[in-house]
Amino acid sequence: MSYYLNFILSLVVWRFVEAESTVTAVFYKQIVVQNLLPSARELELMNLCSYMITI
Repeated sequence: MSYYLNFILSLVVWRFVEAESTVTAVFYKQIVVQNLLPSARELELMNLCSYMITI
């Protein structure tokens, strides 16, 4: 079973990440650093970003 993490920023920028196993804290942090933070920087929303996880 695959788990999908959907990151949502204030202006609805989506980045999808697929994990083939349980998401650990280390893996979650890696996803945030590689996906959520770059999107927030692109939109200049570092202080306004929020996220939602859908499993």
